[in-house]
Amino acid sequence: GTYKDITLTPVNGDVGLVLRGTVTINSNAKGGLWKTDQIILTDQVDNQRFNGQSNFGWKFFVNNSNEDITPPSYVKRSLKITMQNDYTSEIRPVQVITASWKTPDKDVKSCYATIDNADVASYSIGTYGWFDGKTNMCVVNFKITEYFRPGHYSIKQIVMYDNAGNDSTVKFEDISGDNFLSIRTTNPDTEYPYLDVNNISVSATPTNPSDPNGETNVKIVYYAKDNKSGLGPVSFILRDPQGIQHNYYHYHKNFYSVFFDGNPNTLARYDINLVLPEGSAPGKWALVQMNLSDKANNSKSYQFVELIHFEILN
Repeated sequence: GTYKDITLTPVNGDVGLVLRGTVTINSNAKGGLWKTDQIILTDQVDNQRFNGQSNFGWKFFVNNSNEDITPPSYVKRSLKITMQNDYTSEIRPVQVITASWKTPDKDVKSCYATIDNADVASYSIGTYGWFDGKTNMCVVNFKITEYFRPGHYSIKQIVMYDNAGNDSTVKFEDISGDNFLSIRTTNPDTEYPYLDVNNISVSATPTNPSDPNGETNVKIVYYAKDNKSGLGPVSFILRDPQGIQHNYYHYHKNFYSVFFDGNPNTLARYDINLVLPEGSAPGKWALVQMNLSDKANNSKSYQFVELIHFEILN
């Protein structure tokens, strides 16, 4: 069904008991009675309370005479996949795989597709594209660098979203002549990033040492490298004394880039600085996991359960 997520924020500052949120419902969205089936309340330290329909009752009527309840459809056998060299958009040449397909719908809002290397066990690559209203075509581009693994790349699924909030997913199980390309790369990277697990430090300092309230400056220092393509996205998990896990990303300077800036094979120091909010649970916190990916889509999860702890004073 059609749905909308609404974020409600305190009307007076960062915290409060009165919250307000707004949402715009498209004129083509489903008409009739809308209801809320769940309200999630979250405090400053990510404690959550989930309320269902047994806790409250609330509905409102949407008078949309132009409602559209039909998801976008895919024109069978219209999927095409092509490749061309791109010498200008990045600091080094890349190959651009373009997936395009046709839909009879005119009100498509966005398009999404995933591509996979059929020759090796690897993660799918997903990205958003755009809809050309003149041709009724969805177009999605994938940039393949010299570090990607060679092989037969094929589209695994496509997703279309329309302005009314409907979406449709089409999966492609078989590799047909129009749904794969043989890609050659000059310097494939097949190894995941290296993390020096014996050289990680965590320190925590209350922002108000004389009267600790849980707000804490946390610094994590780690050393990492990658043999070829370079370090890409990094995420990590902290576990508080209540057993709740908190997920974070480390947005270092090469997090988003297509190519790594620097020498990827040099073991480099990375500093994570974050502030835990006021009211954070006192006691021992733990860095339980770090996830590292490189620019060739190789990933590795490092587990540190019960190895590295820091304490928040309260």
